[in-house]
Amino acid sequence: MKLSNFNMLGVSYILVITITLLGCNKNPPKEIINEKDGSVMVLIPAGDFIMGSSDEQIERYVKQFNWDYNWYEDEKPQHTVYLDAYYIDKFEVTNAQYQKFLDETGHPAPTESRESVKAVLREVFQSTGQLDVPEAYIDAVIDTCEPYIWKNGAYPSGKADHPVLLVSWQDANAYCKWAEKRLPTEAEWEKAARGTDGRTYPWGEEIDPTKLNYDEHAGGTTKVGSYPLGASPFGVYDMAGNVWEWVADWYDKNYYKYSPRKNPKGPKSGTSHVLRGGSWKFDGYDARVADRNYHLGNPSYIYNLNGFRCAKDAR
Repeated sequence: MKLSNFNMLGVSYILVITITLLGCNKNPPKEIINEKDGSVMVLIPAGDFIMGSSDEQIERYVKQFNWDYNWYEDEKPQHTVYLDAYYIDKFEVTNAQYQKFLDETGHPAPTESRESVKAVLREVFQSTGQLDVPEAYIDAVIDTCEPYIWKNGAYPSGKADHPVLLVSWQDANAYCKWAEKRLPTEAEWEKAARGTDGRTYPWGEEIDPTKLNYDEHAGGTTKVGSYPLGASPFGVYDMAGNVWEWVADWYDKNYYKYSPRKNPKGPKSGTSHVLRGGSWKFDGYDARVADRNYHLGNPSYIYNLNGFRCAKDAR
């Protein structure tokens, strides 16, 4: 039996409506596995969140950490930001993951020796106008980097599940592109770390040594995910402490004064990229999720405190 043209149009219309409704009802999964590097990625749903620090919070921080009020100016004004849905790595990128990236691409290893680290540090200091940095000081810095130096193209023994360190912003960006992801924006990083309510740390208002690796309590990096009690409201780990994390944005201390309300991506240009999250060496002041750090104005900047994680759009 053949359907009339009218009936055929009716069936087609019903099919279109059904497909549309199914598409509208389909929610992206809360977690996915990125095939390229095997990372677990957590969905951060679309919506508003509170970014930056309020005057009341800053007054409390001044008393708590004994830092001058002016140190917090780049976190003002506190403002509401809307972000489209996206995914972010549940954990920081590890040495083992970074090794896979090197093996598949031929990208240079983070370091090869103490001398290679020294050469980069000299370049960084000179580029910022520090021409007479004592050799003893540089050696002392390199001593702190020693446990994380890659040798013969291999990461330090016993640190496969530790976050990769001694990577520049350029290195982090190259990895994310290889993994078919990208660096998170500063706003994406902060929302994933603090949720929507403007809290000071991923878990709440007070620093807690059982929830993060900071202030040299562990003497160095720890395996990613070692502090489950410190996970963010979205279930993202190590957003406070362990390592500073590169984000996509250029740094501008006044950016919050003119940043767009929806999906801000940072200034169009600059001299320094932003780092977020504190590290195993820094104290509770820097572990605050609103804290903004930046490198020394050199794209080759590396240190034994800096790592990263990746993000991607949710489609």
